[in-house]
Amino acid sequence: MNAIDQDPRPEVLDSLDLAIPAEIAESLPQSVRKELATMSKAEQEAFAKSFRAKSASLVMAYLASLIYGHYVLLGRWAMSGWMWFSLFVGSTIGVIWWLIDLVRMPGMVREHNHKVALDLLRQRHLAGPSPLAGS
Repeated sequence: MNAIDQDPRPEVLDSLDLAIPAEIAESLPQSVRKELATMSKAEQEAFAKSFRAKSASLVMAYLASLIYGHYVLLGRWAMSGWMWFSLFVGSTIGVIWWLIDLVRMPGMVREHNHKVALDLLRQRHLAGPSPLAGS
C-alpha cells in the first residue's frame, strides 16, 4: 500500500463527496474513499453498514489478546493455532509472541480493516450496482 492510500488528512477527505461517517472514512485507504465517492448515498450507507459489521476494533483486539484470541478476531485462524501451540509447548515463546503482538496490534487491526473494505468493494463490483441505489 502506498502513502497516498494511507493519507487520512481532512483536506483530502473534504474534497470527496462521502455520505459515510468521518470516523469510517478516516480509517479507509484513499483508493477506497475515491471509489466510495463514485457511489450513490444508498450504496455508501450499505458499505458503511457492512464495514461496521465486518471490521475489527482495536479495543476488542486488545481484549481478545488477553485470552490469545486476537488472531481469531482478525480472521487468522492458523496463526491463532500456532500461538496457542507455542503457548502450551514453550510458554516463554508464547508470552514473548503475545508481548510483541501487543505492540503490533494497531497495524494488524488497520490491515484487517483495509482488507475488509477492499473485499466489500470487490463484492460490489462482482455483484454490480445495487438495485436499491436508484430508489
